[in-house]
Amino acid sequence: MDFHFLHAEGKTVWSHVLVTSHVVTGNISAAYDCRPYFREEACTELGIGFKSKIDLAIELVQDFDVSDDERVYVLFDRWYASKRLIDACNAKGFHVIAAFKTNRMMYPSGIQVKVSDFAQQYIRHTDLRSVTVGDHR
Repeated sequence: MDFHFLHAEGKTVWSHVLVTSHVVTGNISAAYDCRPYFREEACTELGIGFKSKIDLAIELVQDFDVSDDERVYVLFDRWYASKRLIDACNAKGFHVIAAFKTNRMMYPSGIQVKVSDFAQQYIRHTDLRSVTVGDHR
């Protein structure tokens, strides 16, 4: 337990933070794994190595073992949309579905371009597919 900033409420609250993975296959949906997140100051006090939330998410991806014939989609929000996490997913052969901030830079074929510029120049509306999670699109 520690004080963490709760973005939804715009304030700091006494809480714990878990980075989690959730698996859906067929009609089965279940929590799969989790890692506790500790702020750097707490890690120093506890004498443990600090790991960022991205580090913990990468561990979850790396520890998720599937057979070669299974298709895995990793879904995360724009806060987790980092090169390191996407690279970890790619290294495992996993597909990524994520939101991106429009000011983020991307490097398709090694060419640097803002996500907003890339979308405007190269993505047609007909290229897009809605992703539905529960009742939310």
